[in-house]
Formats: sequence, C-alpha cells, structure tokens
Amino acid sequence: MIMETPYYRGNLEQLSDYGNVTRKAPARKIAPYGFIENKGLILKHYLMHEQSQMFPTEENISKVRSLLKRDVGSGDINPRSGMGFSVQSPSILNVCIFDQDYPDVVFPQIYSHLLNDFWDPQDIKKYGAFCSGEGKVYGHELNAWLEYLGSGKTNGDKRTYLNDFLAE
Repeated sequence: MIMETPYYRGNLEQLSDYGNVTRKAPARKIAPYGFIENKGLILKHYLMHEQSQMFPTEENISKVRSLLKRDVGSGDINPRSGMGFSVQSPSILNVCIFDQDYPDVVFPQIYSHLLNDFWDPQDIKKYGAFCSGEGKVYGHELNAWLEYLGSGKTNGDKRTYLNDFLAE
C-alpha cells in the first residue's frame, strides 16, 4: 500500500524532547580536485573547508595521496568495484568506495588528521559516516553512480561518471 504524503500529527508538546541542538551546521565549501588512482582504484577527489578554515594545503593533499596509495596497496582499503570518491578537509578524510557485489552500496572509511601529520583510521560509529558537506558530495556521487549503473557500463560511460563532479 502506498501512503499519501506523510504529515506528522503527533503531540506538539512532545516535540520539545527532540532535536534540541544548540550549534548550527557550519557553512562548508566543496571543490573538485582531480583523481587519486592506485592498484585498481580510481577515486574522484574533493576538497572541503568551513568558512573559518582554509582548504587543505598542497602538502596535506600530497600526504593524503600517499596514504591512500599505501592503504590500497597494503589491502587496508578494499578497492571493491574500483571506483569511488574521497572528500578531504584539513582534519578529516572520507574515502567512499562503491561495492562490487552490491553496486549501490557505499563503503566509507574515515580518517582524522593528527598533529604529527599522521592520518588515523576512525570508527564510523564514533565519528559518523558523513557531515553535511560530505553529504552533498555523497548525494551527487550516488546519483552519478546510479546513472552509470543504468548505462551500458562501457569505458565511455565510466569516463562520463568520472568526469561528473559536484560543482558549487
């Protein structure tokens, strides 16, 4: 049975117990930044910053590229379908790879940047899978990937997916 558009009719007084957050979501800016490729994996790479922060530096981006090449090469990151995307801010890296067997499933891996330029893998249960800025990238990438999955999956279709970046 298909339901009409849902409309919350619950007790409005009860709502005073839910959604009580004090902070606002920071304004974030996303910029495409090319590709990271290694051993059967191509990631569309994005940079993200909050208004109060700078974009990641070239040195920081270079260290992330080395980290991802190392972790794919060592097997710490499973290349699955061989395609995905990453979002890098000065302090967080989110690597998302589409699955091979269930191609509409995304496997995210979160890293946090420590003071000594070491990127440490994090537990998604503790850090969450996506912030609002990463969520914008995720939404765009998932839609572009679903278009690819509905295509003939030719090399030209793969190139079309790879060249379809979120533009803000």
